[in-house]
Amino acid sequence: MTPPDRRPLRVLYVKDKFHWPRSSGGDIHGSQLARALAARGHLVDIATFAPSDPPAVEGLGLRRVIDLSAQPPAPDTVAPPTALQRRYERYLGVDPTQPPKLAGAVQAGGYDAVVVLGVNSIPLLRAVRGPVRVWHAADDAALLHWSMFRPLQRKTWKSLQLAVVQGVYERAYRRTVDRGWVVSERDRRAMRRIGGFAAVDVIPNGVDADLFAPMPDVAEEPNTCAFWGHLEFGPNADAIDWFTRAVWPLVRARVPAARFTVIGFKPTDRVRRACAADGVELLADVPDLRPTVCGRAVAVMPFVSGVGIKNKVLEAAALGRAMVCTPTGTSGLRGAFPATVADSPAAFAGAVAALLGDPAARAVAGRAARAWATREHGWASAAALAEDGLYQSLARRPTAGRASFSGSAS
Repeated sequence: MTPPDRRPLRVLYVKDKFHWPRSSGGDIHGSQLARALAARGHLVDIATFAPSDPPAVEGLGLRRVIDLSAQPPAPDTVAPPTALQRRYERYLGVDPTQPPKLAGAVQAGGYDAVVVLGVNSIPLLRAVRGPVRVWHAADDAALLHWSMFRPLQRKTWKSLQLAVVQGVYERAYRRTVDRGWVVSERDRRAMRRIGGFAAVDVIPNGVDADLFAPMPDVAEEPNTCAFWGHLEFGPNADAIDWFTRAVWPLVRARVPAARFTVIGFKPTDRVRRACAADGVELLADVPDLRPTVCGRAVAVMPFVSGVGIKNKVLEAAALGRAMVCTPTGTSGLRGAFPATVADSPAAFAGAVAALLGDPAARAVAGRAARAWATREHGWASAAALAEDGLYQSLARRPTAGRASFSGSAS
């Protein structure tokens, strides 16, 4: 619940659509932070431009789900784009009817804060006047693309171009954002230095420890390991490629019976080629990955690119899985991370092989991982940090400039 000296806030979360199953970071951290804010006593609405999958918004404690496609526009309240913003909005294919529709919902709702989710959502904040304007970025996209750039690998040069484009994009909209929300200190530094945003809060990802709970009735298959995620996402594809090419042959040399399972949505041709290696299986578009993950002896997190907190690391820990992770996969994590961290193919393969051969060590590691995840990465603590930032922004504003709390969104 909210502290007694702070009134509940009216918060509007805006996303194109909430999907089920939750396979993307935006669906996970958006829905769970909204739920955690509601659990703290705030009045949270969600607004989307396309109908969300019903399970994605059920049980979140929301006051209301708003269909913005049916919302009457309020065009006179939308700030016109600058020349640079106009170029980006054409490039991104921003629907010009969306900002006026959002403006209408904001006017009707009397909100204290409007939170937009996703890289392409910043232009919507041009439509917001009065409430605190928040961009829930989670990861800084300019830094994300930069992490995938390798000067000696020509195929990655596109990532450098995208990093520059994203950095200029952030700069073009920095004055429409009052607060940015990211998941790690590294992302915060990037958003401030690259994008020029003044107020950026570190809101670490959490994990739903009730949903991602160990499944003692699922038999663990010996000599197995697993990785999962949205498989068209660049850092996930990089991880699979590196593991199957550089690490997996070393694991199989030590444990010939070893099997590796890749689970996820929308596998690309690159991922399918990587999963053609001996002893590797691909399970695409599995609606519920938890039984499969719990049936594998070791979770591998072989990240070589990417930024922010990896949701799958938190999921693996909450599921009580023994885990081997690269240093890149530990970004943004809180407390003492109870997993084996290895930074070379040989060290990674040795750690995986050792765990495959030691059930007792896996059990100890799994229990420690579960305890760590529930202690350090609950969504309630993340919501408290988000709440603090919102109160700070509201406190700096003249009373007359704040959204009316007595308004109705119904």
